[in-house]
Amino acid sequence: MKSIIVDLPSGLAYPSSVLSAFKVYVKKNHFFNLTVCGDSANFSVLEDTENIECVYSDVGESSTHLALKEMAGREDIAGLLSFADHAILIKEAEALLPNVAMATFGLPFSTKTSGKETLLIDPTGLNEKSVERYEASLEFGKDYLLNVLQKPSVDVALLGVNGEKDPLLSKVDAVLRTNEKGYHGFLSPDHLFDGSVDLILAGGADGALALLAAKGAAQASKEMQKAESSRSWTSILGKNKHEEGNSRFDSRIDQRGYLLFGAHKNILCLNKEAGYGDVTDAFPLLEHLANKKPYQK
Repeated sequence: MKSIIVDLPSGLAYPSSVLSAFKVYVKKNHFFNLTVCGDSANFSVLEDTENIECVYSDVGESSTHLALKEMAGREDIAGLLSFADHAILIKEAEALLPNVAMATFGLPFSTKTSGKETLLIDPTGLNEKSVERYEASLEFGKDYLLNVLQKPSVDVALLGVNGEKDPLLSKVDAVLRTNEKGYHGFLSPDHLFDGSVDLILAGGADGALALLAAKGAAQASKEMQKAESSRSWTSILGKNKHEEGNSRFDSRIDQRGYLLFGAHKNILCLNKEAGYGDVTDAFPLLEHLANKKPYQK
């Protein structure tokens, strides 16, 4: 039986819901167990649960450091589910995992209208822009879409906050037009969630800025709807825990998790606002990744 490692840092918004999801998962699943890494004060309730191994960090050691050490030192690991800050996770992965290449995150999401799956590469703003990073992003994205989503042909776009005005983007655009048959040119951030392409390549802070703008637009729309319905008793219905706990939460973005490409491992990162449903959706994706073995060249 293989293990899924869980990196469980302090400060989760819904810790009891997350721990409950772990217990339900191992009770229903017969092929994977869990190795949960972190401070003993955060999840001692799991100690007596069958098929859950608790590994506690030393004083001063982060849960992320411990989880990645476990992943690097064992052969029976199917994947890693982390709740860590993205910058911390990528820094620790580059330090502890062997042969990390151009590590970057990818955010898969589906449009609400058509349900088409789209993958945005480099959505965090953690990496410097370079032609090499765009080329690596293209390889990671195509590999994921082929192996996981079974898409042999992929429509690709370049997220263009500044478009042709950016000399580096213009250079990347020229390279893609020459070498990539499925390339469709620049995509405006306004059309990020249209579902018009399978793979969107971002660089530098472009992806992060586009996502923040999308969250802002979604929040403005919610506030307008709230104001319009405030005179009706029905406006109190339909609230969810994410909206109550974090006004910047956007279900298109925050519930899906970020895949860490370039680490040659199956790593999925949720944020600290994640709850029960987010976790139960994450485990099947990690199982699927373990079976398909994408981006592990």
